[in-house]
Amino acid sequence: MRRILIVATIVLLAGCENPFSPRGPYTPRLVVYSVLSNTRGMQFVRVSSTSDPADVVTELPDSGLAGADVRIVTADSVFAFRDTVLQLDQTGERIHAFVCDSMDVTHGTTYRLQVQSGSLTGQSSISAPT
Repeated sequence: MRRILIVATIVLLAGCENPFSPRGPYTPRLVVYSVLSNTRGMQFVRVSSTSDPADVVTELPDSGLAGADVRIVTADSVFAFRDTVLQLDQTGERIHAFVCDSMDVTHGTTYRLQVQSGSLTGQSSISAPT
């Protein structure tokens, strides 16, 4: 039994000739966060982008992405979101967000979120339960 363990250890150590790197090729992507609420007419979307791990030395603040085109499309309406900065009440921290002041969420409706920032695009859809 001891001989098998020694042989297995030697085989494992001899087989590890390639160095391992956890970093793969970087592909920029959009990161989109939104929660639709049926209790208010104002809706919010936060948009940011991924960061190249090779360029990150310390933790980056989640400041958001400015200038994106954000809209939600239904079967009969298009809701354009405006670019703004919001201040959080508790901390005074400022966050970048996109806001639509007049979008009521109704049951049974499908909402399609579309985001474009430069060459990056993203989309998602959800149907509000009936």
